[in-house]
Order: sequence, then structure tokens, then C-alpha cells
Amino acid sequence: KVALGRAWRDRPQAEGRPLIAAEATRERELAALVADEAMLLDAGRFADWLALWDAEARYWVPLAGAAQADDEHGQSLADEDRMLLALCAARVP
Repeated sequence: KVALGRAWRDRPQAEGRPLIAAEATRERELAALVADEAMLLDAGRFADWLALWDAEARYWVPLAGAAQADDEHGQSLADEDRMLLALCAARVP
């Protein structure tokens, strides 16, 4: 089970490993997470998908993409907390 949100943001940075190795590991972990999410959503397993998100998770898609460093200086395509994600998942037939 992967917890998103604060747990990811507050993770230890390099954990004693060289930064490049740590970042490569994080990149693989994120790629696996995205693949898991896609599989669950494609299979209609919305409750299982929602279980990936911790209580403080936030789904944020900045309008300007990577050029938008934070949500205070621009608009967003999506900005939803876990409660809104749960409502969306419950509405899907």
C-alpha cells in the first residue's frame, strides 16, 4: 500500500545513499505507483485505488505544469483532497 500526500512529501531525502541513486529509486517507485493506479482505475477497482491515498493526500495538477512550483501562484486543473476523491470514486458506476 502506498501512502501519498504528507508521507511522500516528508520522506527522508537521501537515506544515506548518493542523491542520484536515491532519486533514481524514487523515480522507479513513482513509475510503479502510476502503473498501479492505472491498473486499478482501468479495472474499475475504485475502492482499491482510493485506498492508495492517505487521509491528508491531495491530488494537485497545476495549470502551468512543471513551471508552476506551488499552488499559491497560479491556477490548477485539479486540486482535490481525499474527501473529494472519495466522492468522485463513489459517483462512478
